[in-house]
Amino acid sequence: MSYPLYRAVAPAAFAAYHQQYNEAIPVVVIAPGFLTFLAGAAFYWTRPASTPRPVAALVSVAGLTSLLSTVLWAVPLHDRLDDVGRSAATIDGLLDANLLRTAALSAATVALLWCQVRSGREA
Repeated sequence: MSYPLYRAVAPAAFAAYHQQYNEAIPVVVIAPGFLTFLAGAAFYWTRPASTPRPVAALVSVAGLTSLLSTVLWAVPLHDRLDDVGRSAATIDGLLDANLLRTAALSAATVALLWCQVRSGREA
Protein backbone atom coordinates (compact mmCIF):
# COMPACT_ATOMS: atom_id res chain seq x y z
CA MET A 1 0.00 0.00 0.00
CA SER A 2 2.72 2.48 0.81
CA TYR A 3 4.92 2.15 -2.26
CA PRO A 4 2.35 3.48 -4.75
CA LEU A 5 1.89 6.48 -2.45
CA TYR A 6 5.54 7.39 -2.95
CA ARG A 7 4.52 8.75 -6.36
CA ALA A 8 2.10 11.20 -4.72
CA VAL A 9 4.86 12.90 -2.71
CA ALA A 10 6.41 15.96 -4.31
CA PRO A 11 10.05 15.37 -5.26
CA ALA A 12 11.20 18.21 -2.99
CA ALA A 13 9.39 16.67 0.00
CA PHE A 14 10.30 13.05 -0.71
CA ALA A 15 13.51 12.82 1.36
CA ALA A 16 11.71 13.97 4.52
CA TYR A 17 8.72 11.72 3.76
CA HIS A 18 10.92 8.66 3.22
CA GLN A 19 12.85 9.38 6.41
CA GLN A 20 9.58 9.53 8.39
CA TYR A 21 8.46 6.30 6.72
CA ASN A 22 11.74 4.60 7.67
CA GLU A 23 11.38 5.74 11.28
CA ALA A 24 7.75 4.57 11.51
CA ILE A 25 8.04 1.01 10.16
CA PRO A 26 10.39 -0.96 12.46
CA VAL A 27 7.76 -2.09 14.98
CA VAL A 28 4.76 -2.41 12.65
CA VAL A 29 6.42 -3.71 9.45
CA ILE A 30 10.01 -4.84 9.85
CA ALA A 31 9.81 -6.86 13.09
CA PRO A 32 6.61 -8.78 12.24
CA GLY A 33 7.71 -9.24 8.64
CA PHE A 34 11.08 -10.73 9.50
CA LEU A 35 9.53 -12.96 12.17
CA THR A 36 7.09 -14.23 9.54
CA PHE A 37 9.87 -14.80 6.99
CA LEU A 38 12.06 -16.66 9.50
CA ALA A 39 9.18 -18.75 10.84
CA GLY A 40 8.25 -19.72 7.30
CA ALA A 41 11.84 -20.55 6.41
CA ALA A 42 12.12 -22.82 9.49
CA PHE A 43 8.73 -24.46 8.99
CA TYR A 44 10.06 -27.52 7.14
CA TRP A 45 12.01 -28.55 10.25
CA THR A 46 9.32 -27.55 12.77
CA ARG A 47 6.19 -28.66 10.92
CA PRO A 48 3.46 -30.63 12.64
CA ALA A 49 3.45 -34.30 11.66
CA SER A 50 0.12 -33.79 9.90
CA THR A 51 1.63 -31.28 7.47
CA PRO A 52 2.87 -33.01 4.32
CA ARG A 53 6.54 -32.46 3.52
CA PRO A 54 5.79 -30.81 0.14
CA VAL A 55 3.58 -28.23 1.87
CA ALA A 56 6.23 -27.62 4.52
CA ALA A 57 8.84 -27.22 1.78
CA LEU A 58 6.65 -24.71 -0.04
CA VAL A 59 6.18 -22.70 3.17
CA SER A 60 9.94 -22.76 3.80
CA VAL A 61 10.74 -21.65 0.26
CA ALA A 62 8.17 -18.86 0.59
CA GLY A 63 9.75 -17.66 3.82
CA LEU A 64 13.24 -17.78 2.35
CA THR A 65 12.08 -16.07 -0.85
CA SER A 66 10.44 -13.31 1.16
CA LEU A 67 13.50 -12.86 3.35
CA LEU A 68 15.95 -12.75 0.45
CA SER A 69 13.81 -10.50 -1.73
CA THR A 70 13.58 -8.07 1.17
CA VAL A 71 17.24 -8.09 2.17
CA LEU A 72 18.78 -8.33 -1.29
CA TRP A 73 16.23 -6.35 -3.33
CA ALA A 74 13.91 -4.08 -1.33
CA VAL A 75 16.39 -2.80 1.28
CA PRO A 76 18.93 -1.68 -1.36
CA LEU A 77 16.13 0.07 -3.24
CA HIS A 78 15.12 1.92 -0.08
CA ASP A 79 18.77 2.91 0.36
CA ARG A 80 18.74 4.17 -3.21
CA LEU A 81 15.68 6.30 -2.50
CA ASP A 82 17.59 7.80 0.44
CA ASP A 83 20.48 8.60 -1.92
CA VAL A 84 18.69 9.83 -5.06
CA GLY A 85 15.25 10.86 -3.84
CA ARG A 86 12.02 9.92 -5.54
CA SER A 87 12.71 7.73 -8.56
CA ALA A 88 10.02 6.08 -10.68
CA ALA A 89 12.32 3.19 -11.59
CA THR A 90 13.23 2.58 -7.96
CA ILE A 91 9.59 2.69 -6.89
CA ASP A 92 8.78 0.21 -9.67
CA GLY A 93 11.52 -2.05 -8.32
CA LEU A 94 10.01 -1.86 -4.84
CA LEU A 95 6.62 -2.79 -6.27
CA ASP A 96 8.19 -5.77 -8.07
CA ALA A 97 9.98 -6.93 -4.90
CA ASN A 98 6.75 -6.58 -2.97
CA LEU A 99 4.86 -8.56 -5.62
CA LEU A 100 7.32 -11.44 -5.26
CA ARG A 101 6.96 -11.35 -1.46
CA THR A 102 3.18 -11.21 -1.71
CA ALA A 103 3.03 -14.10 -4.19
CA ALA A 104 5.34 -16.27 -2.07
CA LEU A 105 3.50 -15.61 1.19
CA SER A 106 0.11 -16.03 -0.49
CA ALA A 107 1.13 -19.43 -1.89
CA ALA A 108 2.27 -20.51 1.58
CA THR A 109 -0.97 -19.28 3.13
CA VAL A 110 -3.10 -21.17 0.60
CA ALA A 111 -1.08 -24.34 1.21
CA LEU A 112 -1.47 -24.04 4.98
CA LEU A 113 -5.19 -23.32 4.67
CA TRP A 114 -5.51 -26.44 2.52
CA CYS A 115 -3.84 -28.41 5.33
CA GLN A 116 -6.28 -26.99 7.87
CA VAL A 117 -9.31 -27.82 5.72
CA ARG A 118 -7.95 -31.30 5.07
CA SER A 119 -7.27 -31.96 8.76
CA GLY A 120 -10.73 -30.65 9.68
CA ARG A 121 -12.34 -33.18 7.32
CA GLU A 122 -10.32 -36.02 8.86
CA ALA A 123 -11.36 -35.17 12.43
